[in-house]
Amino acid sequence: MSRESYIRAIAFFTMIMAGIYTLGVTISYHWHMSWPLLLLSFVGSVVCIFIFRGSTEPIVSFAGVSGMSILMGLMTGPLVAHYTGPVVLNAIVTTAAIMVGMSLLGIIYPKSFEGMGPYLFGALLVLILGQLVQMLFVAFGFTQMVSMTAFAWLGVLIFTLYVAYDWSQALNQEYTLDNAIDASGGLILDAINLFIDLLRIYSGNND
Repeated sequence: MSRESYIRAIAFFTMIMAGIYTLGVTISYHWHMSWPLLLLSFVGSVVCIFIFRGSTEPIVSFAGVSGMSILMGLMTGPLVAHYTGPVVLNAIVTTAAIMVGMSLLGIIYPKSFEGMGPYLFGALLVLILGQLVQMLFVAFGFTQMVSMTAFAWLGVLIFTLYVAYDWSQALNQEYTLDNAIDASGGLILDAINLFIDLLRIYSGNND
């Protein structure tokens, strides 16, 4: 596969996964958010990630990324239902713009992003830890000490950079159909996390 065909394949499968994710959101949009839903969707998504990361067969990888995408959609649907139409639309448009812009940067200047992996992973751990502490504060009623928007902006920054980084990593792999599908899995995860954080930001701006 040529470099151009490989890039087109990654973009194509990422769009397919975005459609599958949207299907999951649509299915669960009117469901009630519950711990069983979150837990089962999360565990299922992790299993699917291991499936497509560990497979060298395009069909198996496609099934793994598709499974992860629809399970993430099922997990997100009840959350999206809490936001107004304009907030959701703004989040979708901004997510798409970031994905396109950072993808172009990652494709044109892949070397500039190759060394960012450890720093992005460290920032992601800080974000996860901060969100856990945030949840504890909320659980104990200290909502005045919690800045939801600050963590959302940090998440946007991290996953914006992750888009270009994931492209740089994909372009360092052999140009195969299986690797293109695997790369789409990482990119759709970036898009989902961007979308969720942008929902929080636009919702906060509308308060």
